[in-house]
Amino acid sequence: MITDYYRFEDGYSYYAVRDVLIKAYQFAIAKYDVDGFRIDTLKYVERDFARIFGNAIREFALKIGKKNFFTFGEVWDNEAKITHYIGRHTSDEDGIIGVDAALDFPLFGKLQGTIKGLLAPDQVARIFEDRKAYQKSIISYHGESGKFFVTFLDNHDQKERFYYQEGDRYDLQVSQGIGALFTLQGIPCIYYGTEQGLHGRGDRPEAVREALWGKQEGFDTEHPFYRAIQRLSQIRSSEPALHYGRQYLREVSLNSIEFGISKELGGVLAHSRILDNQEILTVINTSVNRGCTVDVIIDFALNFSLPSWEMLYSNAVEDKKYLKQRKYRRLRSKRSTLNASSGQCELSELPWKLWKSKS
Repeated sequence: MITDYYRFEDGYSYYAVRDVLIKAYQFAIAKYDVDGFRIDTLKYVERDFARIFGNAIREFALKIGKKNFFTFGEVWDNEAKITHYIGRHTSDEDGIIGVDAALDFPLFGKLQGTIKGLLAPDQVARIFEDRKAYQKSIISYHGESGKFFVTFLDNHDQKERFYYQEGDRYDLQVSQGIGALFTLQGIPCIYYGTEQGLHGRGDRPEAVREALWGKQEGFDTEHPFYRAIQRLSQIRSSEPALHYGRQYLREVSLNSIEFGISKELGGVLAHSRILDNQEILTVINTSVNRGCTVDVIIDFALNFSLPSWEMLYSNAVEDKKYLKQRKYRRLRSKRSTLNASSGQCELSELPWKLWKSKS
């Protein structure tokens, strides 16, 4: 690679091409008031240069007063590969910190299928469990993990968009997918046109790169998907737990006796975000043809005194809006028998709900 070129002089290696690239992008930041960089195909850049570039851009941005400049890269690979490019490894002695985040391809590979009912919810849970092992040398606390990953449902490199249009049958899947992005750990990224219901698909990536402005009033701020994204953005902005909270994929039960992470297609995906003394609970029914009454594990210590729960969002207005809490139950989990609290709710096909505990 051309960025490998260097000359050795006075006992030091000078990488002229790397230096010019860094200075060029620093100039662009200052000249055009840029606030962030998305770095394409980052995994094909030498790791040492990728880390040096990320560090140099961050320091320059801070020097000129840009405290929130953000860099994220496309590392279309597995967890092991991604960890080489993001954050700072405790095993690296140079103190250099790489780019701020990477596109979350591991989660993308499971979340899309789970929301559509094609994969079981335990596939999503497994992604986050495996991630903990890879992140041991990078993060300092559980809630920090999300800042290293930019999550998404679709992008310009796929051959079909997340939204599958068949009348309005699958419209609720869009709000489910967006809701998962906005409540799971990570920095949510919405592909253009999602808010307008674009639904291209074909045999090549151009199928999902439709023109958004090809008709009059092509950008409708009253579109249901636009309104859903707007409302969820407001909720995420106002709830610190959705930014910084610890995350727990929750065990569920359809018989109020046996609990476990759902391993069935069309199962219930549930997770909590906890920050200090507050828990935010998300429950998603991924089935397209059946509703259910489901019990979901919630934090025993935080909910010891049976606090009330406020519903923050539901995509199914006809559903009951309560979370019926059960206290001090002896629950039989697939992992063990434990004392715990649970919350019970009713879900029709394809709804999802978001609650906040009110201690």
